Amino acid sequence: MEFKSHISFIYYKNLEKAVEFYEDVFGWEKTVDQGFAKIYKITDGAFLGLVDEVRGYCNWQKEKTVMVTLVTNKPEEVDNWYKIFQEKKVKCLSQPHDVEELNIRCFIAEDPEGYVIEIQNFLGK
Repeated sequence: MEFKSHISFIYYKNLEKAVEFYEDVFGWEKTVDQGFAKIYKITDGAFLGLVDEVRGYCNWQKEKTVMVTLVTNKPEEVDNWYKIFQEKKVKCLSQPHDVEELNIRCFIAEDPEGYVIEIQNFLGK
């Protein structure tokens, strides 16, 4: 047996603000609108669900224990995303940099309710 896709759900006090953020910054296609939950296609088989914590299964938590990591196709795309984040005034916690021990290029940012977003690229062998 195999799975055909993956959805990660993250919970918000202000769902409308989260929807506005992800649609504006990433331009993702909303594939399902359940009212209290909005599901976005990130890539084939990978989805992110934004959920109103009042109706969702889990409760919103002040301390976030989830990081949304988005992997680019090319190293220079990390820098391009950083420029987009700067233009859209997204709170960035770091600048693009290489992490030699992990062989990645990345930067870290936050969404409106404090979820950490990492944009990264695996630099090869």
